[in-house]
Amino acid sequence: FGLENSSRNSGVVHAGIYYNNNSLKKKLCIEGRKLLEKYVKDRSINYVKCGKLIISSNPRQDKILSLLKEKALKNGVKLTKITKEEISKIEQNLVCSSCLFSEHTAVINPNDLMLNFINDIKLNSGTIRYNFEVTNIMKKNGYISFSVNHKKEIFKTKYLINCAGLGSLNLIKLIKNYPTKTLPNKRYIKGNYMIYKGKNPFS
Repeated sequence: FGLENSSRNSGVVHAGIYYNNNSLKKKLCIEGRKLLEKYVKDRSINYVKCGKLIISSNPRQDKILSLLKEKALKNGVKLTKITKEEISKIEQNLVCSSCLFSEHTAVINPNDLMLNFINDIKLNSGTIRYNFEVTNIMKKNGYISFSVNHKKEIFKTKYLINCAGLGSLNLIKLIKNYPTKTLPNKRYIKGNYMIYKGKNPFS
């Protein structure tokens, strides 16, 4: 469970600062963060509301920060401008021209979250089926039916959530008569995590 994209998740819970005000990404990011905060509180999942510092390296970039603050405010996200004295209390080795603090940015352990998802499924009489390939999807009479392992088993549901990660586009293409022209192109981006074993330069 969660061994592909989810296992590479950094665990950062974004505040919703950078998205355009009328975008679906902004709407889902902010609503999702609020729902997640309630979810982790109800289940006592480790959730660190550490915040985030957004800095400008020189006076020329200060205007960019001001515009970012206005954009965030339109999204309903408060960014607080903090002084250099306040910055030094948070991170004494940070040198910058100006700084905004995002109080809603947080981190969570993705594995702990996924284990709770598994538990929720089981407690709600759900079943997790591993190593089953979905081979056909059809929408008919307000329901969605799909088969696995080439029609050896057929399931019926009102809602189908596609969480196939890198295979999500291939899964959508299995839906009969789906307008594939509306699908985006695949864009694979590889990230690398490094381990630093020297002395920590930051507090």
